[in-house]
Amino acid sequence: MTASQQPSHHASTLAGRNVLVTRAAHQTAALAAEIVQRGGKVAFQPAIEIVGPESWTMIDSLIRNLAEYGRLVFVSSNAVKFFFERLIRGQQLKTLQQLAPEVVAIGKGTQSVIEAYGVCVSRVPKNSNSQSLAEVLVENPTPSNTAIFRADRGSTVLSDRLAEAKVDFEEIVMYRSQDVLQPDPAVATAMAEGQIDWTTITSSAIANSVANLFGAALGRSKIATISPTTTSAVERLGFSVAAEARRYDLDGMIAAIEQHEADRQ
Repeated sequence: MTASQQPSHHASTLAGRNVLVTRAAHQTAALAAEIVQRGGKVAFQPAIEIVGPESWTMIDSLIRNLAEYGRLVFVSSNAVKFFFERLIRGQQLKTLQQLAPEVVAIGKGTQSVIEAYGVCVSRVPKNSNSQSLAEVLVENPTPSNTAIFRADRGSTVLSDRLAEAKVDFEEIVMYRSQDVLQPDPAVATAMAEGQIDWTTITSSAIANSVANLFGAALGRSKIATISPTTTSAVERLGFSVAAEARRYDLDGMIAAIEQHEADRQ
């Protein structure tokens, strides 16, 4: 069930708590390390798998016509990785660097991934969520074409807000998130027996998949979410949220869990 690592002596209300990490397998390291550093025990149950788009046709067309786009918007680090690896494969990374369009990242984590490819990020919203990203784009209009790189599913908050503000944009599906259909039997047993103290949920897609994986047993665990959008998705599924990040990132979610535990003591 768990991949328990030796905790540090960092004082935390997470000490001894069993925390389930539900992100895609390749994205678990940072969150797991933070939990362990605080003395928590980590269980892993990826709720989704990240794969490429069904077709690269639209993406390749955009890459061939990069000069037509004045603003590129990335809503996740996964979108960044798939886009830039495709650029590199087509030997177009230098072209993008020379064109230097305005690049917008949803948060500092996504910004770091972009800049690792040698591309500067022009704007990052104060909060790492779709609402804040939408406001940045609405309040800073551009006459050039805007491309938004995203997953195949998730919140429509960004697109709805831009459409309402009559902002022209194209949405480009850079990757797909597929539900994991069967839980690890040991994790399922632990959830059913109330041995999972916290379940972390970092997207609407993960919320849906986790609910399908564990059913009513999910209610035996306290749920922590990374943003109000994710909280809404969890609540629509009939589950309550015990801790919601005030700063919409992994550190903010952990802080919310710690605060909840401290309030109970």
